[in-house]
Amino acid sequence: MVLHGEIRQSLPRDTRTSLAVWLETEPLARRWITAGARRLVPFTKEALMFGGVHGFIQLVGPQVRAVEAQWAKLETRMTNQASDEVRECAKRAEFVGKWLAQTGSAPTVLALLGVRP
Repeated sequence: MVLHGEIRQSLPRDTRTSLAVWLETEPLARRWITAGARRLVPFTKEALMFGGVHGFIQLVGPQVRAVEAQWAKLETRMTNQASDEVRECAKRAEFVGKWLAQTGSAPTVLALLGVRP
């Protein structure tokens, strides 16, 4: 969601706006998210494997969780060296993570976005 500039700019500024309401006001967002999700599958698989091998993520039951200490160190190093756009993507990705967590279960979020696992 944060990689596409127009979608990133259209995201709400805080979590008081629900995902459902945002999708209703941004009808093209669902279409881009669905198409983008399909295109990003191979990259996402590779990123998950890389993160697991290098200790950035771990499996906890059926969930994938970040290893906080590793992420904090990496985030600081990477954002200091990154372009403004990359820093903006990272900031908005943090927001989207919190926002989607408040939305509900994974099946609910995926259904709202029109994405099937």
